[in-house]
Amino acid sequence: MMLGAGFDVTGFDPTYEGSNPKVKRHFFEKGVGIQANGLILRHVLEHIQNPVTFLQNLAQANHGKGRIYIEVPCFEWICEHKTWFDVFYEHVNYFRLSDFHRIFGQVIESGRIFGEQYLYVVAELSSVRDPICNESDLQKFPEDFADAICKNLEKTTAQCVVWGAASKGVIFSILKSRTGHPVDLVADINPAKQGKHLPVTGLKVHSPEAVVPSLPEKSPIYVMNSNYLEEIKSLTNNKFTYITIDQ
Repeated sequence: MMLGAGFDVTGFDPTYEGSNPKVKRHFFEKGVGIQANGLILRHVLEHIQNPVTFLQNLAQANHGKGRIYIEVPCFEWICEHKTWFDVFYEHVNYFRLSDFHRIFGQVIESGRIFGEQYLYVVAELSSVRDPICNESDLQKFPEDFADAICKNLEKTTAQCVVWGAASKGVIFSILKSRTGHPVDLVADINPAKQGKHLPVTGLKVHSPEAVVPSLPEKSPIYVMNSNYLEEIKSLTNNKFTYITIDQ
């Protein structure tokens, strides 16, 4: 998108498997020979064990200059909505806006996006610092945080389909299998996921076109993200029973 808008963009990802020559298969670190006006870090920081050190290394690699855009899941939204499926093995960190105001001395802009599920922050790289804990700003899980887990794990007599093969689909499929009523099929519109298998359950991921025609009407489809509910209803002619797990 940014290349199409005329920006000079270089990507860094040691796990990249595509063919875009603009993406380098290593970290952005000192010695890469590039100094950028801005760094974009979308849905990365929640996977990094030492996020502040990581940000400080990025600042050093960019000679302490430029701005950074960060996007991560919102921990306050997770607690507010008791979204048990958002606390899982791939995320080793959870953030609030107040945390970023402690990490950066100069935040240009910040807020919530994507139905308030995610946080975004634009900050000056030169202002990254070791945060100081504020005892008056501690966050606790709601006591009934996990109560909603059983609500969506009831027995179904028809073929059960999970729509969405990302982290929510993985966790939900594991938990449903443990109740003795496993998921039958997993659908995802992402071609990169199709033909692959979910961790633990081993369920194969299918394209919607491969799943929908064989489903009886009113079959339950568990929608992993309600932001896509209307899109999924449109793709399936609204002829199934749609169960959102995040509401």
